[in-house]
Amino acid sequence: MADAPTVTISPEVIPDYDIYCNAVAAGFTSQQAVTMTAIGLAESGGNICAISGLASNGDGSRGYGLFQIEWPTHAGLFPGNGSTQNAGGPGIGWIVPNNNAKMAKSVFDSQGFGAWSTYKSGAYLAFMGRALMTPTQVQIQAGQASRSVAQQVQYRVYLDEVAGGLVAASAGLAQELGGAATAEAKSSGESGQAITSIYDTYSGPAAGNPLLRVIEIFMGGVLLIVGLKYLVAPAASVSGAVVSAAKLGL
Repeated sequence: MADAPTVTISPEVIPDYDIYCNAVAAGFTSQQAVTMTAIGLAESGGNICAISGLASNGDGSRGYGLFQIEWPTHAGLFPGNGSTQNAGGPGIGWIVPNNNAKMAKSVFDSQGFGAWSTYKSGAYLAFMGRALMTPTQVQIQAGQASRSVAQQVQYRVYLDEVAGGLVAASAGLAQELGGAATAEAKSSGESGQAITSIYDTYSGPAAGNPLLRVIEIFMGGVLLIVGLKYLVAPAASVSGAVVSAAKLGL
């Protein structure tokens, strides 16, 4: 059998609690997931793109992904049932942490933890301290996510309130401007009607002789002046006003 090929993929290390979460999602119990987290850290350092060198068991296999699932030893567990993407090797579905964790669960179900050399050698124990923290880290992350969602909701409510206030203010301003425009139009209309009325009365077709109307307007103004003078002038000046009016032929 040909050796499993290797490819160069940029490393992508995920947080410890992500390893734990993927193990739980794949079907491991919480306690088993802690151990699998330590194994994953020992096997790949949490690098989901990790590809090992050739295995020393002589079958030319390599370990792939988070939990270093060997191909072609477990070719049937790889996404696509071991179909190849590059000459004689597995596709890249193993890079997805959830896929790799599911593959690891299948290996565990048939072989137990002993399927991983880092478990048999005890190398995983160096990472158990970190792995034991992962359930707490998950709770912390969940709490932060909840707070973040709550903050986003609160901010959204604030934006809605601001938007509502702007809409109300805009409506009030529009109403105010509309009222002012209506009042101005009404005032202009009334002024126009007054001017039209004066024109119709004194210069319109029904007014008769325009010159006669001008004289009537002039005489009315004189009488008004005399009347006002009579109201405000001292009693001694009343006769003078009468004489003035007489001179004017009133």
